[in-house]
Amino acid sequence: IHISVAHAELPEEIRVVTYNIHHGEGVDRKCDFKRIANLLLAVEPHVVALQEVDQGTKRAGGVDQPAELAKLTGMKLVFGRNIDYDGGGYGTAVLTKLPVRSHKKVKLKSFYESTPEHAEQRGVQVLELGEKDEPGLLFLNTHLDYRPPDEERMASAKTINELVAKRGDELAILAGDLNAEPGSGPMAEFRKEWKIAGMLTE
Repeated sequence: IHISVAHAELPEEIRVVTYNIHHGEGVDRKCDFKRIANLLLAVEPHVVALQEVDQGTKRAGGVDQPAELAKLTGMKLVFGRNIDYDGGGYGTAVLTKLPVRSHKKVKLKSFYESTPEHAEQRGVQVLELGEKDEPGLLFLNTHLDYRPPDEERMASAKTINELVAKRGDELAILAGDLNAEPGSGPMAEFRKEWKIAGMLTE
C-alpha cells in the first residue's frame, strides 16, 4: 500500500506492507526467514505489519521470529505479544524504518472461551511514529478472529474506531489481517473512520 502524506517531516510517500507470516511457515511448509525478509526488502517498505508471529516457541524451534526479521531487514521492531504459547509468545509485530515515539498493545474483547485449541487473545498494536515534536503517524496493527458470526469482529472494529477517533485528525494507518469480506458488517464499521485502501466505495 502506498500512502501519500502532507507532513514534510515524514516521507512524502509511505510504503506499508501487511503480511500474515503463519508463524514463518510458507506454502512449502518450510520456515525461511531470509525468504520472508527478501520479500519485504524488495518492496522497500517504511512500515511492516506482521501477524501470526512466534517468539521463542517450541513450534518455532525457540527462534525469536520478530527479532530475526528485524535483524535481517535492518528495521526497528515492536512485538505485540497477545498470548503465552508453546513455551514462548505469539502475536503481532511491527517493523519500521521510522522513529518510534511510543507504542502500546490494546486487548480486544474475546467472545469465545479460551481453550487449548482456541486460546488466542486478540489485540491491536498502537504505535506513534515520526520525529519527536513533529507531526507524526499513528500506526495500528491487528489480527481479528476468523470464526463466524461477526460479533467479535464487530466489537473489535468498534474498539479500534474508538481508539483512532480519540486522536482527532492525526494521520493514521490501520493494517493487519481483518478476516472480513469487503461487504461485511465489520468492514462497514471500519469505513466509519477509515478510508479502505484498494477497495472501491459505493
